[in-house]
Amino acid sequence: MEADRRQQETREQHNIRVQAERKYCALNVTQWNMSAYNSDYTYESESIAALNMAMRIAALIIKDQRILVVNMWIGRTNHVLATKQNSLPISEGVSGMLETMNLLNESLHGALVDQHRQIVPF
Repeated sequence: MEADRRQQETREQHNIRVQAERKYCALNVTQWNMSAYNSDYTYESESIAALNMAMRIAALIIKDQRILVVNMWIGRTNHVLATKQNSLPISEGVSGMLETMNLLNESLHGALVDQHRQIVPF
């Protein structure tokens, strides 16, 4: 009975420690050339730039809630609408994004980054 109680307390302490270490992230997968920094606006880039800026505002609002907000460009990927030749397979872009997500920290809160954690100007 005593061993069961100690085991339960150990589990509860572990759960509390894991809860304290847990991190949350709101990720917006976007395009680097669709930021407000880009002067070549099109009808679609205005809405994407607006979403990027809305994510940046959300980052300011929830800064103290331990939720990391990041806009990420995964690279020029090869897909149906792609027009450039030098593009990555989508699998490489996504795997680069997943690797980068493990390295995100508070210094990138609200930033627009590429798949290599380089900050892209808004």
